[in-house]
Amino acid sequence: MFVSENLSIRFHNILEPSYLVRQFLLSPPEGFSSFCLSGGVPAFAMPFDLLTTIDDVLRKKIDKLPIMRMLNRWRHPLTCFVGTTVSEYALLPRETSPEHFVLELCDKVTPHYPFLIIKDIPNESVLVGMHAFQYASHLADVCKKK
Repeated sequence: MFVSENLSIRFHNILEPSYLVRQFLLSPPEGFSSFCLSGGVPAFAMPFDLLTTIDDVLRKKIDKLPIMRMLNRWRHPLTCFVGTTVSEYALLPRETSPEHFVLELCDKVTPHYPFLIIKDIPNESVLVGMHAFQYASHLADVCKKK
């Protein structure tokens, strides 16, 4: 794994100390499984509540519906997240084009998970720099097309 490696050499968007990412991979939160994708890109899987982004009032109404007890297991599918819970943005590979990275995700990850989420792609260059921002923007465009 990333023993003493400076992750900013391998990945775009790394703002945090490398040891935080290493610790996440070695000891993910309860209910999560962490792993590395092609090129060592950190990722994790967890049951994801599909109603996460619904406002609280509507969620409470939905949760009260009798049918929700039966649908609860389908409401929380095992989902793959590209990124970590300790980094501001998804760590994206410097040595892989956005097209190739998305192709690898589609070929190697999506057959195993009903949902794939690239966790937090930067939408401005202030924190990550222009090169990383351009990569992230291109990645978002490739994802939209795919």
